[in-house]
Amino acid sequence: MDKRAADILLVIIEEYVNSAEPVGSKNITDKYSLGVSSATVRNEMHQLEEEGYITSIHTSSGRIPTDKGYRFYVDYLTEYIKQKEIEEKIYRLLKRVEIEDALDNIFKKLFSDNPYTSLGVLKRNESRIDTFHILSVAKDTYLLVLILKNRIAAHRLIKEQLSENVKVNILSEYLNEKLYGMTLRDIQNASFSFIDKFDRDNKTFFIRIVSEVIDILNQYEDNEVFLKGKENLLSFPDFKEISEVKSIFDAFNREYELSELLLCSTNDAFSVSIGNEIKNENFNKLAIAKHTYDLGSEGKITFGIAGPTRMDYKKVMNSLNNIENILGNIIDDKTEKKEVR
Repeated sequence: MDKRAADILLVIIEEYVNSAEPVGSKNITDKYSLGVSSATVRNEMHQLEEEGYITSIHTSSGRIPTDKGYRFYVDYLTEYIKQKEIEEKIYRLLKRVEIEDALDNIFKKLFSDNPYTSLGVLKRNESRIDTFHILSVAKDTYLLVLILKNRIAAHRLIKEQLSENVKVNILSEYLNEKLYGMTLRDIQNASFSFIDKFDRDNKTFFIRIVSEVIDILNQYEDNEVFLKGKENLLSFPDFKEISEVKSIFDAFNREYELSELLLCSTNDAFSVSIGNEIKNENFNKLAIAKHTYDLGSEGKITFGIAGPTRMDYKKVMNSLNNIENILGNIIDDKTEKKEVR
């Protein structure tokens, strides 16, 4: 596509994004100094329509972008968005604050700064056990402490009346050795045949402890899904059919479906899917921009923004590329509050 046709297509898309009204050639020449006549604009628009970048709702109406047109626009914008080497920076920033706290703040920022739907999913790396302890803290009360390889510490208070035969400290040392380096999958597949050597009381307590460990690890295996502002879609004229909106809302509420959508691997950390490019029929009336960040030993997180296919791609893409700054501001705020105290 030559520069003149590209400039006209970009103008049509941005006009339609802002107005939700079909764009005519007079509309373009009145508002923009493109250095060409209205007739030339009409000819270029006709060619763009022939090539599938724009279409008309009615014969006499202006033109609106197609998914192919939006794809050209997104690819054009991407050329001018510098992809920073920020994975290590993001990881260091997140290690200085609680991850969940940081994510909540990021989503509040994304939600307040855009009229669309903010999405996200945190996929933790498979957790491995580093250190394991059982501590007696009171009569018939024990504290199970689990420290994972990614430095996450989890604990569980267990109330259990044990017989004098149960040697808690010995079991603790034994499990610390046996569970070291194991993942949830490892534990689930382990035979633990050695427990047959234990007497009944020790064996019962052993099984209770291992089930608690499995329960803790399960919490860190699940993807954490974030969703804010789905009701914003109702404010767009693009979604007039209640049945369409309902199917989108229902899909948003199914965490596994949202996780699958956001975790779908692409060649680039940043990507935009438009309309039928989204391999899920519940979402193919939307455009979804997403950016994935590597959190080192924590795993990966993908932030996304969903809206109509005529959404303001420039603003959305800039927002997703600005998350590093949002994190920096969160940390600055925390530091200032501590100094005030």
